[in-house]
Amino acid sequence: MVLKTALPFSALLLLALAGQKVSATRLSFCCSDDDCGSAMECNNIPADCDKNDFNSGSCGLRLRGCFAREMTLDVHGQGPTAMEDLQVGDLVRTRDNKFEPIYAFAHWDESSTTNSYLEITYYESSMNDGELKVTPDHLLHLASGHLIAADSVRVGDSLHGPGNTTMTVAQVQKLQEAAGLYAPLTPSGTLLVNGHVETSCYISFQDGLPEHILLGSSSELHTMLSQHWFAHLTLSPIRLLCLGVSPKICHNGWVISPGSGYAWFTLIGFALMDFLESQNCLVVQVILMGMFLVVFGAFWVIESIAGAIYAPSLTVAMILLMGMWRRGCFRSTCKTEGEKEFSLLYGRYRLKGEEPS
Repeated sequence: MVLKTALPFSALLLLALAGQKVSATRLSFCCSDDDCGSAMECNNIPADCDKNDFNSGSCGLRLRGCFAREMTLDVHGQGPTAMEDLQVGDLVRTRDNKFEPIYAFAHWDESSTTNSYLEITYYESSMNDGELKVTPDHLLHLASGHLIAADSVRVGDSLHGPGNTTMTVAQVQKLQEAAGLYAPLTPSGTLLVNGHVETSCYISFQDGLPEHILLGSSSELHTMLSQHWFAHLTLSPIRLLCLGVSPKICHNGWVISPGSGYAWFTLIGFALMDFLESQNCLVVQVILMGMFLVVFGAFWVIESIAGAIYAPSLTVAMILLMGMWRRGCFRSTCKTEGEKEFSLLYGRYRLKGEEPS
């Protein structure tokens, strides 16, 4: 029933996104006249704007959701490893000190430099333990359990660390320049960066807004859907694909756009949110959000029941069983037309006390 309901809604969502002109603020970057061409002209992007200008925000565009290259993750068997040295398949430490595989990168760009990073200095007890270099919209875990964008963090806030530890924010400042743009993804959607700070793998899709998705032209409807869970739900089909079908499908060479450094599914996520926000009518936004929950919720439910690794096999098995059930093909009830006709004939003869010839 869930699959039968989700498929028509999936088609409607794809048609809506196909007809939506996605804004340049999230999907386009300027690189050169040869690469951008009509896209630059269409989106009013300056022709002299290059890739680093895009990442710095000087084109009127803004970088979304990344860590600087020198930030580290604890890789199982090799210890702290810089973002630039991580690979799909590495087992990295996440929340609750668990190790999970990196199944894909939402963004991977080794060459760019940007001034869009924030540097958050934190400490445990009385010693400075390190700095977190992250883009302003990346979601961080507070000790209170809330997930907020990095640009909403203030001096004195407590960040969630490994176990029950907390890191106190000592300073927040904008960096003049930082290199590399990396956004690894894990099945739980969490990371333990620099061995100290628990973060989300995702961003806040709505700039400058609270922890939860807001709907309406004036943000009058506060939903219970958090920015983190919205992104996690959207990526459920990707986790099934990367972890359940084949990890090779999600290696950088297959999913990362050579131009922007974003994965194709990241761009679809941006497009989905852009389309939702472009609807001025609250009722339309609520209907679209309902469609979203049905479509991606179906994948998430299957993933939650069977796990991302086994969910694709379970889905195929369920579809086959549903088809067999509709045909009545279970053990003795599964009969060909000839078998059914013989059974009827045999029954009539038995009522008369005779055997069919």
